[in-house]
Amino acid sequence: MPPEALAQGGHQPPTLTPYTDLSSDKRPMRKIESLMNVAISDNATWAMDNTAVTLNADGESEVFLHGNLIARIGENFVQLFDGGYRSSTTKSRLNAICDAHAVTGEGVFQKAGEWFCRQYDTAAKTWQTVPFESGMTLV
Repeated sequence: MPPEALAQGGHQPPTLTPYTDLSSDKRPMRKIESLMNVAISDNATWAMDNTAVTLNADGESEVFLHGNLIARIGENFVQLFDGGYRSSTTKSRLNAICDAHAVTGEGVFQKAGEWFCRQYDTAAKTWQTVPFESGMTLV
């Protein structure tokens, strides 16, 4: 857009990066996370850089970051692990998994250095924020 149009109240179009997932109106997702979610949805084995998806004996997808289990996704659940490292990359992968395979709005966040999980309580039909525990299950 020409600078004069911006001065007249026009808007600059967003700059897209290779890591922007245009198929979703949710937070921008890294390309590796988009591919990871495709593998989970397709029940496929997949690996790229530091992230891998495998299938266990029960047919559930397991996601590994640097060789550490960070998620298990089954037919009716998502189980979250920290893999021993509460890093921003771990949190990003977990949130990408939640965006695609959990109830919309569920995810992991950090406040004052502590991890929390926002989850939907299906019995009470309310949202709750709980301290993150490695191995916690979202249904």
